[in-house]
Amino acid sequence: MKMQRTFGMKMGDVANEVETEQILCDASVMSFTAGSYSSYVQVRGSVPLYWSQDISTMMPKPPITLDQADPFAHVAALHFDQMLQRFGSPIIVLNLVKV
Repeated sequence: MKMQRTFGMKMGDVANEVETEQILCDASVMSFTAGSYSSYVQVRGSVPLYWSQDISTMMPKPPITLDQADPFAHVAALHFDQMLQRFGSPIIVLNLVKV
């Protein structure tokens, strides 16, 4: 029995996404209104592609299978366009997927 979980939507959305923001304040200034602030946003989420995993095996991390050919990476392009609209640039991508 092969069960599939397919992620990546036609509009560039992903199945799982978590956004974390750290806001830093310059502690040398005693006033919150006059201080210097910096913000760092980290977004983690599913791969913006059509993919699945065979979860019927007893492997803790089953390999990922790309389900649909997308030679122009249309779904990924939509996803990163949304990211640019939300956060601006630069966007740094770190690949944690083992294919």
